Amino acid sequence: MQEMRLQDPTRTQLHDARNAIARFMQESQLEDRTQTNLHDPMIVKRISSGVPGLDAMIEGGFLTGRSVLLAGGPGAGKTVACGQFLHHGITHHERGIYVSLDENRERFYHEMSRFGWKFDQLEREGLFRFLDASPTPDLEMDNHHSLSQIVKSVDRLILDLDAKRVVVDGLAALGFEFPDAVDRRKAFLSLIQTLSNSNVTSLLTSEIRISALDRPIQVEEYLADGAIVMQTLLITGSLNRTIHVEKMRGTLVDAEIRPYTITSNGIKVFNTEKVL
Repeated sequence: MQEMRLQDPTRTQLHDARNAIARFMQESQLEDRTQTNLHDPMIVKRISSGVPGLDAMIEGGFLTGRSVLLAGGPGAGKTVACGQFLHHGITHHERGIYVSLDENRERFYHEMSRFGWKFDQLEREGLFRFLDASPTPDLEMDNHHSLSQIVKSVDRLILDLDAKRVVVDGLAALGFEFPDAVDRRKAFLSLIQTLSNSNVTSLLTSEIRISALDRPIQVEEYLADGAIVMQTLLITGSLNRTIHVEKMRGTLVDAEIRPYTITSNGIKVFNTEKVL
């Protein structure tokens, strides 16, 4: 695993970063062709993220049927946030699917049990499904065939379970299977399109290797309907877990960088506190 580079930002860097973020959000809004009427009841139906403090940053929750990218470094809590999102949905009569591109079922169940979320039991009750889509020797030989199988399996599971929430964890695996940027973009769009056609609300996770305010923007952040970044930043000499809503189409977002913590109950965002 590559070592993450932490930077203690100067005042000029913070100013430049804020300007870059503002430009990114403006560009994202220009790309959004769905924002014709934010008061249309078909558009503004939202579901809770399940993460205390996060909904307040995104007008009460995610727009239904949208795909949101959750980007962060190792240990940021992306999988925890995804489990929290699914578990909250299940407790509110919304069945869920977890698609893992790099983690097996047993490890996921074990990690989630630490927060009291018994996904193994929920799967036995028919409220949840785990799809192990990690690479196999056979599929690695033909990555396009592999992705096609994954997309078809996800589509079938959504129909069989009548799922409303889907998580796709480990998009970094697409980078290994599709080293060419154009192919990777097509693969991601294919996955997004399948989820959109199924009208499920989805979270997709991606790794970032450089933890800094001026880090490079990933192509997935432009293609998804929303993008949330979880980072550990070195600020005034101390490490801080931070969360930032980069964009959320059709939503007035809190653009401030907010602190968060991981507790025995999952992730909690302090949406009224600032770190900068």
